[in-house]
Amino acid sequence: MNGLYQNILFLYKLFRCLGHQSILLTHEKPSRENADLLVEGGYEILTPEQVVSMSVVFDVYIEIGMSTHVAFIHRMRAEGTRIVKLYLGNALNIDTEMIVDNNHVYFPHHTYSELDEMWTSPHYAIHLDYLCGLYRVPVSSGKLAPYIWDSEFINERITWKRPQGGWETMNIVIAEPNISYQKCALVPLLLANMFYLRETEWKGHIILMNSGRLSANVSLMAGLFSDLDIVRDRRVICKEREDILTLMKSNSSALFISHQLNNEFNYMTLELMWKGWPVLHTTNAWKSYGYFWEDTRVGEGVDLIKSVMKGHMGDEGRYAADARLLAWSYSMYNPEVQQKWQDLLLRA
Repeated sequence: MNGLYQNILFLYKLFRCLGHQSILLTHEKPSRENADLLVEGGYEILTPEQVVSMSVVFDVYIEIGMSTHVAFIHRMRAEGTRIVKLYLGNALNIDTEMIVDNNHVYFPHHTYSELDEMWTSPHYAIHLDYLCGLYRVPVSSGKLAPYIWDSEFINERITWKRPQGGWETMNIVIAEPNISYQKCALVPLLLANMFYLRETEWKGHIILMNSGRLSANVSLMAGLFSDLDIVRDRRVICKEREDILTLMKSNSSALFISHQLNNEFNYMTLELMWKGWPVLHTTNAWKSYGYFWEDTRVGEGVDLIKSVMKGHMGDEGRYAADARLLAWSYSMYNPEVQQKWQDLLLRA
């Protein structure tokens, strides 16, 4: 369900590939009731209490998404452990949004501890100095950690199916989280509305995921959203969050529209491409792969929707090759990726 937690498990396996002993540190011991994947996946897992009672000493401790008690951090540092934070998110943008948000929403995504180094993914490089300052780490100790992805969690045998009614009946799925301007359905909805107005023979629907976040915004529902022709004509189907496999199965012949700002790499784009689903993406670094559209060039996006709807069935070979090339670029088994991570771990 969550890319951050998937990333943690990818890193666990990557470090094993590099010959290191990986241990997942969790606040409580997982069970089949609360974490069946961890129980059945063969992961080595310890709680902080077990680390202390068993006198386990780590070479490198990497925080991702949460932290442990400061006394535990002090104990590890006294034993020579290097304390690292791997922050995967748009830190400065999220913090700024919280400051100016009129609803006083607070998302506690910073968990402070005493760090030796701050790491982040290359697509969050512009936030690295800010993170170092926030966590009181010298800027010289800020490092970029390679982005990694694997198809492990979507290996179920499902693939995109050709729509029986042709392109005129294809649905469009917009599956942004809608918790931030960086991943929001607003521009894709406008794009879909322009497509609907221009292509009068199109009879499909817009499947709007995570719509509860939008419906809770009174201003949006009374203004922008309700003014769209696709909304007034009841061509939008609102749904709540689903995991990616459920989303694929329930939209087996659909086209996806993705829209990212300051969040270039996104697991969903890779997942959809890997399984053969056509997805319009705004990742500039991947503009040579799949179906790319400039996030501000909505008019060109309208042309691309029809082109992809009509042409994807004849383009599946190239599209599959693009997906595999992209996946290899970020694979934990790619020697270049492995070497960069080894250098980080060993301070090469």
